[in-house]
Amino acid sequence: MDGLERYMAEQRLEQEEEFYNQDTYIDIERIFYEIENPLTLEECEERYAEFFNY
Repeated sequence: MDGLERYMAEQRLEQEEEFYNQDTYIDIERIFYEIENPLTLEECEERYAEFFNY
């Protein structure tokens, strides 16, 4: 049984690594931070300008 348990643990670890390496990973802590600390109008305008200047 030891070998099977180790194999299953390795499979779970690989799945977790794949999840965190995805481009679509959502950073919940950052979302909460941004909700509690919204950007000012000036910061929004700066980001908008940076986004469309590229």
